[in-house]
Amino acid sequence: MSTLFRRGVFGASLAVAAIAGVGLSAAQAGATPPPPPPSACAQDSFNATVTPADHTAGHSHYRVTLTALDSTAACTLSGSPTEVAFYQGETPLGVEAASYGEGEAVVFGPDQPVHFDIQVPNTAGGAAADRVDFRLQQGDGSLSPVGSALGEITVDAGTQVGPVQPGA
Repeated sequence: MSTLFRRGVFGASLAVAAIAGVGLSAAQAGATPPPPPPSACAQDSFNATVTPADHTAGHSHYRVTLTALDSTAACTLSGSPTEVAFYQGETPLGVEAASYGEGEAVVFGPDQPVHFDIQVPNTAGGAAADRVDFRLQQGDGSLSPVGSALGEITVDAGTQVGPVQPGA
C-alpha cells in the first residue's frame, strides 16, 4: 500500500468523522457545566400546608408539612422555625409563638418531606388564621427566606411551634 493511498484513506476517515460529528467541537470542549439546582430551603423551592393533627389533653395540634420541589437540591434543617407569624388573609393576627422541644439535623429535599407541629391551647376566643409564615433554621445556622404554609388553623396566646422532623 502506497504512502499516498494511506494518507488519502486517513484523510477520508477524518472527513467522515467530522461530518458524523465524532469528537468534540471547540464550543463543546469549552462549555461550562450547568449551575447547581437551588436549595430546597430557598424561597419558592418548597410547598407547605397546614392540616389538623391529633389533639392532646388541653391542646389542639396542627401539622405543617413541607415538600421540596423536584428540581431542588437537599439541604439540612435543625430546630424549630423562627419568626412565626399567623395571618387571616393579609391581616397579621399578632399571636406570638414560642419554640418547644429539642431539634436534630434533618435532611430536606425531593422525596424527603419534613414537618413541624403547632400546638395551641384549647381556650375560648382563639383567632382563625389561613396562613403561617416562618423561617427555617438551616444546618449551618443561617435562616431561610420567609416561607408560607396555607391551611385553616386557630391560634391563641400560648401557641408553640415544635422542631422540624423528618417525614410528612
